[in-house]
Formats: sequence, C-alpha cells, structure tokens
Amino acid sequence: MDDIKVSKVRTGLLAPEIKSKGSLLNGDDSYAWLMKREGLIGWTYSFNPYAIVLLHFAKLISCQGRAQKNVKIASNTHLKCYIHKYQMLIGSFNLTYPTIEDLSVLVTDKILINHMHNQFTQHWKRL
Repeated sequence: MDDIKVSKVRTGLLAPEIKSKGSLLNGDDSYAWLMKREGLIGWTYSFNPYAIVLLHFAKLISCQGRAQKNVKIASNTHLKCYIHKYQMLIGSFNLTYPTIEDLSVLVTDKILINHMHNQFTQHWKRL
C-alpha cells in the first residue's frame, strides 16, 4: 500500500522544430493591417455595412448581411480570413464589432496564401 514507484524519465530530448508561419496580432493591429491595404479578398461571418474597412475589400464572402456590389452571401461561411497579395490575416477579427480581444495570425507563407486565394476564387465563382 505504501509502495513507491520509481521510473526513469529521459530528459534532454528536443521536440522537432516547427517553423512559424505567421505573427500573432491583437484587434488594433489587425484593424491597422486591414486599413493599410486595398483590394482585399476574403471570408467573414458577418459585417457592418457602414464600416469604413469594407471600402478596402474588392470581394468579400459573408454568412450574414446584405449583399452589396463587392459582397456575396454564403450560408456556410464561418471562417474569418482576409487575403492580400503577399499576406493573409486569419483569426477571430470580425467586421461587425471588432474588439481589442480579437486575435489574428498574420500569415506570410506563400504556399498557404496561394492555396487560400485559389479556394476563395472557386467559392466566389460558385455563388
């Protein structure tokens, strides 16, 4: 009952290195990133039709809201991903009522950005 179990633990082992694919941004930094770019494309769950940031989007797919000339509605969109030429913002940053607590990852990996750009283009054409 009072047995002490002894085991050997190997220490000094390193986990394989995982190369970072981006930088973590808070809500303010995410908003600043969006406002500095033109011709954005992407997905969002919902948006505020009066938000100035919408003027920076060439094409946007949303789950909720009214369709506009640059916004199409798709009922199955829950992703928040905003794509520019060489960078992409993915995270909780929403276009309805963004807050400082919203976190996003600024991705700079060309392969990931190209893949998401292709996915967006296919989705836009199907709507």
